[in-house]
Amino acid sequence: MKYPTLSLCITLSILLSCTKPIFISLPDHRPKLVLNAILQPGKDFGVFVGSTVAINDPEKEHKQLLTDATVILDKNNRIRYPLFAHDSVVIDTFGPFIDSMGDTIYYVDSTSWAGFFPETPIDITAGDSYRLSVQHPDFEAVSAEVTVPKPVNIKQARLQRNALVDFEGNLYHALSIEIDDPAGESNFYTLKLYQV
Repeated sequence: MKYPTLSLCITLSILLSCTKPIFISLPDHRPKLVLNAILQPGKDFGVFVGSTVAINDPEKEHKQLLTDATVILDKNNRIRYPLFAHDSVVIDTFGPFIDSMGDTIYYVDSTSWAGFFPETPIDITAGDSYRLSVQHPDFEAVSAEVTVPKPVNIKQARLQRNALVDFEGNLYHALSIEIDDPAGESNFYTLKLYQV
């Protein structure tokens, strides 16, 4: 045989291109409440309440957020803030994606959502603890707790220009940051960089 590699490739492609459908019996889906909220000092606060959907639900793309839930935010187990449903909150999402040519394109997406918000702004404070409780007549009640982290001190930041060159000849800088990381805590950090 003159072309053993070619024969092997053809044989493998024939064998691997065959498909056999597999049918899976999924258990009944019991929807649960889903909460989406971010607590940040100095930022407005709101909660979006929805429910889980079954993977095979034909209406899953049309499920709406819930507006008839009871939502309470407790601060340090002392102050209770009831949150109220609002039907037309516009959220602008700004984000990058990479197109097929490898270029970064930025987009703004305005979406109208239903959410729960306080009557007056809540002062979200670093170091304080918050408990979010949600009840709805059709679902099991849920809650979430968090202590808003305090910012850490940056001990040192160093920028090394032209630290790396990739295979296409592009130059990259290296940024090294040393912070005060509290001992005995499992945590993560977000770093925001601004160009001036």
